[in-house]
Amino acid sequence: MRGLHPLLLLGSLAACGARTELLVATSDASVVPDGAAVDVARPEDAPRPIDAGAPVDAPPRPPCVWTATAPLAITAGDRDRSPLAVRVLDDRLWVGYQSSNPDPPGNQGRFVRVTDALGRPVAPAVEVLPSPGALTSYGAFSLWTNPVTREHAAMSWTEGLGCRVVRLDDNARPVGESVQVDRGRLPSEDFNCSSVVRHRDGWTYLTGSSIVGMRDSRLHVVTPSGVETATVLLPSEGPVVRSTARLAADDGSFLYAWIATSTSGTDTRIVVRRFDVRGRPLSPATTLTPVRVSRFISNLRLAPDGDAALVGWSETAAAVSVELVVARTSLDGAVRVAPTTIARAPVPRGRQPEFGLAVAQGVPGVVWQFTASEDGTGGLRLTTLDPATLRPGGTTDVATERFVRSVFLRGTSQGFVAVFGAIAPPTLTQVWTASFRCVAPG
Repeated sequence: MRGLHPLLLLGSLAACGARTELLVATSDASVVPDGAAVDVARPEDAPRPIDAGAPVDAPPRPPCVWTATAPLAITAGDRDRSPLAVRVLDDRLWVGYQSSNPDPPGNQGRFVRVTDALGRPVAPAVEVLPSPGALTSYGAFSLWTNPVTREHAAMSWTEGLGCRVVRLDDNARPVGESVQVDRGRLPSEDFNCSSVVRHRDGWTYLTGSSIVGMRDSRLHVVTPSGVETATVLLPSEGPVVRSTARLAADDGSFLYAWIATSTSGTDTRIVVRRFDVRGRPLSPATTLTPVRVSRFISNLRLAPDGDAALVGWSETAAAVSVELVVARTSLDGAVRVAPTTIARAPVPRGRQPEFGLAVAQGVPGVVWQFTASEDGTGGLRLTTLDPATLRPGGTTDVATERFVRSVFLRGTSQGFVAVFGAIAPPTLTQVWTASFRCVAPG
């Protein structure tokens, strides 16, 4: 079993804009029957599990132009659907999603749809965990893939049923029955479980509950049959935590990041630390940023970058403009590239801007919403970064349908693939993909 140092190997800065027509895949998850129910919780507003992509080894390429393909809807628009987890296995994307805001009324089970390296579906969607049922609260959906051990998993929380996990095969199909791993826990709308990892000794996952905006995050270590053997408060120092992210290796060890806030709520900073599979510290806690006074930090992201990790987040100052910031650390949390602002934009109405972070063919990239008009129209912008300094390079735009949300970015052998939710009136929210390919000039 490998240690953390080969966490996930992933692998020009000139770019051009590409605005393209929208496409819809012909095969959809509707081939699997839906269950009738009514949503209570909104999973897209829940803390998002950090699902990092699998390793993609690619040879060095000459300088190129990043070119966007037309967004492709990989679900139908007959009900709201939001992507909640995206993994990469064998150069294919696993896109995990479920319904939200039902219209017509009815929940939907948790599904995974497998796509190729450009985000195009290669098979019908598979239901991996059942519908929560009528008038039932449910939480975020989490996926795990492991290209070394071939152990894959899915997890979600449902009111009255707790956190359930199920093993998946190489085609995202359930293997055996699901297992409950949080026995005896009382249902709570503020409770959630996420970031499932399947390893040789069983499962690990995170739980979180919110109390007046503060986060209580714990790592749970569970046997294959669902018996908990350890639980650890993360972080153990007890700061006021507003958001967390985890990047796990195939052996279950992980890099953990959190936003620590003063009790007054005016001063924030980002801290990272490495832990083993059972939540025992393997490195000191490292403060990645100086104290940010009167700034709101959110959208914390982690992404593998060879023998390092990228950390990304958004900062809002005085509710006027938002900055997207990226830094690079070692897998022990030591800072390699100081935080670098890669984009600034006006604060959008209603929601913080969505973005995804990944590395493709040795080039870091960030995809984010570059417009936020009142009618929800706009698009996504890929900003590629200098591999050494993380300074922003070229940008590539792609037009999308309205009200983009739940944005992910993953790297494959073909480049970057963005996964997101968007509404194409008169239909409801669908799950979309859009790829950004590295095309050599001439």
